[in-house]
Amino acid sequence: MNDAIEVTRLALTMARLEQQNLAERIAKFQTGVHSVEQYNFSPLLSRLQQASPEQRAVIARQLTDVDNQRHTVVEEAQLDELVARSTMVSGKFNSLVEGLNRQLGLMSLVLNGGKR
Repeated sequence: MNDAIEVTRLALTMARLEQQNLAERIAKFQTGVHSVEQYNFSPLLSRLQQASPEQRAVIARQLTDVDNQRHTVVEEAQLDELVARSTMVSGKFNSLVEGLNRQLGLMSLVLNGGKR
């Protein structure tokens, strides 16, 4: 269960960073600035899936070090697209939080012997 909570925590961190990045891009849209910072966690996530439990802790620490995953690119995007992506990320974040709350509720029931 601890692994599930750790994976959820990392997913929430990535969703938060993605939402923050999109919010900054939306704010900069009116100024005409189209250079953006993007985060690429794909290589670390693929390594995480194939890693042993000992290696997962090391990779998890690398995932939280967001500065090493950031790079700047120039990208053209429409404002409607950015807002839609922001809404999708918000929904993903809310779903993750709801799933985490359910996990914690089940843990609480188990620890309390089925009593609230």
